[in-house]
Amino acid sequence: MSVKTGHRWKWLLMALGLPFLATNEARADRRYYVWVYQYATQRPGQLAFEHFLTARVPAFAALGTSYGAEFELEYGLTRRWDAAVYQVFVQEPGGGFQLTAFKLETRFKLAERGALPVDPLLYLEYKQGSDLLHVGELEGKLVLARDFARFNTSLNLIGEAERETGADGARSWEVKPELAYGLSYELTPAFRLGVEAQGGFPEHGQSEWRIGPTISVATSRFFVNIGSALDVTSAKVGPEIRAIVGIDL
Repeated sequence: MSVKTGHRWKWLLMALGLPFLATNEARADRRYYVWVYQYATQRPGQLAFEHFLTARVPAFAALGTSYGAEFELEYGLTRRWDAAVYQVFVQEPGGGFQLTAFKLETRFKLAERGALPVDPLLYLEYKQGSDLLHVGELEGKLVLARDFARFNTSLNLIGEAERETGADGARSWEVKPELAYGLSYELTPAFRLGVEAQGGFPEHGQSEWRIGPTISVATSRFFVNIGSALDVTSAKVGPEIRAIVGIDL
């Protein structure tokens, strides 16, 4: 007797000891990527917890790996609007994790899904360092995404604004433009494969870009994403590896 393709995937996942991944239900705000944002917000009235862990591997092993950890609580305000608060920790080689900043974030869908040629979302973030005497950083993203059958494509137009002190001691805001792009494919409702690229446009006319694969698995209340990114413009910079875990509370 023949077995449907979807059932084959379920049996394979169960054979690997991951039966909780074999589900046809996925979170409404499930992330497909680890760096790129897509067109998604939390469900209204739903509280979720997300944990980000990033490892920055140096090009030379003697320098040691540094880590960044973020803990987020996210709440859906309306059908198209949510807000979140983060705590940010950093661990330098040979040291322990230290609280370095907190972040406030909000996302808003600018139109209903499918109403425009692309699905637009606005992302705003304020990051305040642990030294409250210094003004924090602002970041804005315009997310332009679209689903095509089992494919998702998402472009992030990013602007980071922070206070810079000039040689004369005067302080002014400096805006740094960046781009991020992701392409993801759904193998099953619970399992997706993708690729991400992100980069900035620093001074002296040289771009810095990272690219790498991403894996995403999810159930109706839980998801895990793992991705890596390699700097394709400089052999002196090591790769970054990031994992995200999200749980509905």
